[in-house]
Amino acid sequence: MNTTDITIEQFNDLVQWVESTRKETGRTYHLYAIVDGVLDESLLSQVQQKNVPWRGLYPDTMLEANNPATGPFLIALLPDNAGHAELIQALLRRGQGADLLLWAVSAQPLPLLAAHLHCYAEVTLPDRSAALLRYYDPSILEVLVRMFTPQQFDHFLAPIREYRYWREGWQTIAGKDEEQPKAALEQYIALTGEQYEQLSNESFAETLFHQIRSELLAPIAQADDHQCIQYIRKLLARAVDSYKLKKQNDLAFFSLIGLNVNFEFDAHPDIAKVLLSSSNDEESLSSRLSNIDATVWDQLLRDGHAMKA
Repeated sequence: MNTTDITIEQFNDLVQWVESTRKETGRTYHLYAIVDGVLDESLLSQVQQKNVPWRGLYPDTMLEANNPATGPFLIALLPDNAGHAELIQALLRRGQGADLLLWAVSAQPLPLLAAHLHCYAEVTLPDRSAALLRYYDPSILEVLVRMFTPQQFDHFLAPIREYRYWREGWQTIAGKDEEQPKAALEQYIALTGEQYEQLSNESFAETLFHQIRSELLAPIAQADDHQCIQYIRKLLARAVDSYKLKKQNDLAFFSLIGLNVNFEFDAHPDIAKVLLSSSNDEESLSSRLSNIDATVWDQLLRDGHAMKA
């Protein structure tokens, strides 16, 4: 199926999603998209050219609100409007292979939903510093709904009937769909140490991908961003859990080998022996693996690539 076919299929799915929700509940619902502008700063201008209603999702009190095109923004869409339909399909095409879009159905009007999401622009970390919360990134959203306390979960999802995002098919997160909006939080939520660790582990895979993407070789270099990040996430989990790697340079090197050479390179007995042996904390992983014979790496390349994992 080519990109045009997928886009049409996704568009029809969104239309059916809204219509079926209205019929099921007898209530009026709106289709929304949360766009991650930092991944494509041109998208907000396209929204404005179509005169589609939107709101920035950084509150005015934040410095980031001065440049809404590079932040997350919320748009309200009417699929039966020709201009809106064109924009929806343009967004779907642009979002192929990237975590650019989060779709939502909600009974709340645009201003109220935007005000609610402003409460989640930042979080307070265990050291009491503030950090942006990328809840509109589907990978982060998946972690949040697992790690939130029941009270945090209920408040966050209160105005949402359902979130959807595309991962080789629609993935959904059910909301609370409350008719009356929740009161705004008096302050940003404070993450516990355990919550922060879960969120950091998730975010690190994406951060690392952007750091090493220029070093990726074919065929993994042709994979979409999301697929690469998923591979990195699995490699990082193995590096930390099985070999107790902690340094960022070592984790990056481990991931690069897994992506460029062979996803299961560490299963080779010569490499596993090095990885499982105790080492000088100052010695880098690249140095530790430098004595592995070239024939081992050649064999790993012939045996298969990360794309088969």
